[in-house]
Amino acid sequence: MATDPGLSQKRITQLIMSKTAYFTHRSSTEMLQTVLTILKRRQPNERYIMTTLTQMLRAKYLYQTFREWNTPYYSLTDEGRSLYKKEKKKIPSRLRAVQKVAQTILYDITKDGEKPSSLQVLPSGDRTFFSTIVSAQDIFRYYVLREAMKEPNLVMATIQKSIEEQFGWKPSKSYIHQLALKMEEDETCGPLLKGKWTDSRIRHKRYWHITKAGHDFFPRLEQDTAEQVRQTYYYLQDILSFIEKG
Repeated sequence: MATDPGLSQKRITQLIMSKTAYFTHRSSTEMLQTVLTILKRRQPNERYIMTTLTQMLRAKYLYQTFREWNTPYYSLTDEGRSLYKKEKKKIPSRLRAVQKVAQTILYDITKDGEKPSSLQVLPSGDRTFFSTIVSAQDIFRYYVLREAMKEPNLVMATIQKSIEEQFGWKPSKSYIHQLALKMEEDETCGPLLKGKWTDSRIRHKRYWHITKAGHDFFPRLEQDTAEQVRQTYYYLQDILSFIEKG
């Protein structure tokens, strides 16, 4: 059995175009505009959308039905209809799981509304998708600085584990390490963190503490992160509303 690759921008774009052309004929311009409208909060560029349409034609999920004044119109093939039915069954629940992660993070930052129920760890592919539609850097920096205000000797592995346990999503170890170093050398706000090796010869574990610049930057980061996650939540809702409509 083939492993599910996880959610992706391409997969969602294909699903939107498939629904658009399921019962009727659509021009490439009509499909393009539908995708741009549904994904208005996180729009892919037009070239990406048209490349996806071309790939669907090559895979025989779409075919050209007729031309009108040099404008080609397309509809789904039998293979395209079969794939659409399968994807429509699988993708909404996956999107809702990712949306719940966004909702949980948003609640944790703002404490607005009702606290979401517990959630499960996202599959690897869906974690990657979440990272592409939200500012993972801002989320990570927010939690690092927040925890650094409580813990004077912070270890990044602790942050990674905490994020996974609370939100079912985590950045990779290499990403965490690279971003922590960038926070230590932030050229815009000044060093947000200061790190120190427990043993400079072995460099096995590095402890971090927040700087004055980190304290000063935190309120703005908190506001920006909440807005990023809020927009991600509504981006996913826009997709779900379109897929599940009618």
